Amino acid sequence: IYKKYLRNKTFLKMGIIVTFIALLIVTFITYYGQNAGNFVLSIDEDLKDRSVYMSETVDFINPTAMLQADAVYDARDITYTFVNIDEAVNTDGTYKDPYFKYVAYTFYIKNFGYETTDLEYTTTINSVSGNVDKAIRIMVITQYQDVVQQKIYMAKDDVEYDYEDIPECIEFLSEKMVMQEKITGFFPDEQIKFTVFMWLEGQDPDTNDSILGGKVKLQLRFSCIDSESEQ
Repeated sequence: IYKKYLRNKTFLKMGIIVTFIALLIVTFITYYGQNAGNFVLSIDEDLKDRSVYMSETVDFINPTAMLQADAVYDARDITYTFVNIDEAVNTDGTYKDPYFKYVAYTFYIKNFGYETTDLEYTTTINSVSGNVDKAIRIMVITQYQDVVQQKIYMAKDDVEYDYEDIPECIEFLSEKMVMQEKITGFFPDEQIKFTVFMWLEGQDPDTNDSILGGKVKLQLRFSCIDSESEQ
């Protein structure tokens, strides 16, 4: 689909995507208990004890310690330039692109307590089949203290490849660990906005027949750094 996009941008803009053929199809299916979602988002007990909670909405009407993005089924390969970043970032909860299927989910985390704390958030691949993890891209956009930061993560390519129109990506830390990031000085009454994305990258050489029918389950987990270091 990426190569067809390069050959005919006007055709793509018209939104006539139903005539595209030979699209690689992969199903992203995840679960947490009896629920389904591509990303499970959770807060550890140490942060709950400090009154740190998440919400799908900026008003925090329903603060919670766990959220999950809606599942995406029959997702086709796309590329970074297809992702509607602005619309997704400005849509609380799940954003559904009218033309392409990918995970896009916005949520907030807020310190309701009286202590300043340091956060650590990690993304792990809890289960995978069909080598889907080799072809996906995971992007996290944070908005905190008027600073917007975007990072894209990918599995290391077995063979070096030059990608077009894609920002530089950060390699997964390990086979199961996507990333591990820190936020220091999370003050009382402050909040951080997150938007997480996941898509099947059409330029990736690993986007081939081996991923057909693949599944992946991921978890984004928040924890308290100083609490862990004291253990």
